[in-house]
Amino acid sequence: MIGIFGGTFDPVHNAHLRVAEHLLHAMQLSEIRFVPCNIPVHRDQPGASPAERVTMLQLATKHEKRFVVDDCEIQRQGRSYMIETLEHFHQTLSEPLSLIMGYDAWNHFDHWHRWEDILTLANIIILNRPGHEIILTRPLQTFKDRIHIIEETYFDISATRIREALAQHHATELQQLLPRPVLTYIQEKDLYQ
Repeated sequence: MIGIFGGTFDPVHNAHLRVAEHLLHAMQLSEIRFVPCNIPVHRDQPGASPAERVTMLQLATKHEKRFVVDDCEIQRQGRSYMIETLEHFHQTLSEPLSLIMGYDAWNHFDHWHRWEDILTLANIIILNRPGHEIILTRPLQTFKDRIHIIEETYFDISATRIREALAQHHATELQQLLPRPVLTYIQEKDLYQ
């Protein structure tokens, strides 16, 4: 089973990596593909360019051979739709797929482009924060065997908080939130200022 971890990764941070490391073992995934989107459909445009976000992901994931940075959405250009990404992987990869998403993304999943088709191509791993209830609406009940909910305490870092800390030059906090090579890259490139 291959985990597909999509997002803006603007920037990639320690919670992304901790969650991915946890899921490798908890869900017995053979690898996790980090897929930075080109143009997000459901959120603001990233502050860093696609190339910068790919570089940050490569720096952050080089310690784990089962982490793969895949820029297929950037190469495809235009708006990034997960269904197109999963169709691509379905044709090019031989293993089953699991789409990794946070509970906030899940809450809007039924507004995603061709969401029903997504559930035919991949299992869903929902990262839920303790205290939040994941509700499967009636249309999603049909797919409940393909949906796995993981109570995740690591996912308490937000990219918004990181960008604020960067703007305010909170060095100590940033060292706890970001992988060191990513922080160095951001500082060298003067990103998010």
